[in-house]
This record gives sequence, C-alpha cells and structure tokens, in this order.
Amino acid sequence: MNKALIILLAVIVIIILGGISLGILYSHLPGHNPPVELNNKQQVEKLLVQKFNQPLYNNEMNIQKENDNYIVGQASVGEGGILVMAAKVNKIWELVYTGNAFADCYELHKYSFPSEFLPEYCD
Repeated sequence: MNKALIILLAVIVIIILGGISLGILYSHLPGHNPPVELNNKQQVEKLLVQKFNQPLYNNEMNIQKENDNYIVGQASVGEGGILVMAAKVNKIWELVYTGNAFADCYELHKYSFPSEFLPEYCD
C-alpha cells in the first residue's frame, strides 16, 4: 500500500472512533438521555395528571382490571377518589371515564370494553 492510502485510512479510523466516543459522551449528558418507555399504567397515570393538572395521591393509580387495551382502576385526585376507565385506541391510551358517578354505559360500549371490565349496571 502506498503511504497516502495508509494515512487516509488512519484518518478515517480516527474520525469514526472519535465520533463514537463523542456520541457516547453526548448521550450521558443531562437532558440527552433516550426517552424512557412508560408501561400502560404509567401512561394512563400521566393522562390523569395532565387532565386534572395535579398529582395523584401517592403518585399512582390502583389497577382493578387490566389487559393490553383496557384499564379500570381507582385514583385519588385532589380531595376525592375517582373511577378511571381507559382504552387504547390506535396504540394511544384515552381516558374514557374519570369520575365518581355512574359511567355512561353507551360510551363504554362505544369503546368495546370487555364485559368483565364494565360496571354491573351496564349489562
């Protein structure tokens, strides 16, 4: 190999290794971490905090029933407890019902909640 080619390859290797090192260092800087994947419960809790603009009591919701597409639970927001019913629509969680009165059965049926997730009065 000629000397110019060896130098060129050495420069390319140095640039590649330098870029990798900078990428590793940059990823560890505050505010540059990859986003953390939230589980289903955490995604619904985040929606509740956004909706009510205040934290949940003990920062969590108690799940009563859950599968990949539906969650039913209870949460304390402000001074009262609420029933929470959420459904995943097109891979995004939506709050279908949040309150302490009777949920609208028609609305719950529109989201195709499984019968075992529905309140007894929605039969």
